Amino acid sequence: MSPDILQHAWEWLLGLSKIQLILLGGGVSLLVAVSKVMRFLFLLGLLVVLLTALPQLSKRYEQSPLLGIVKGLVHQGVEATKDSAPAPAEEPKK
Repeated sequence: MSPDILQHAWEWLLGLSKIQLILLGGGVSLLVAVSKVMRFLFLLGLLVVLLTALPQLSKRYEQSPLLGIVKGLVHQGVEATKDSAPAPAEEPKK
């Protein structure tokens, strides 16, 4: 399964209308729910697709400007959610 085949399949899926995608998803989910063998084959196919596509996706992610943007957003989130330093405790008056 080459990246070109996956790209063509992805483009084909993107070209479908919402109703076609809903029918396709419903059909696949029905097949998966009906048979344990189909469930196993579906999960196996999903695993194969993820294992073949994930390295290509990670390479594209590392080379894209999106990596810097995500890191910046994560850093801003960490800074925004840090607890502020507690104020020094005052001594009680006598």
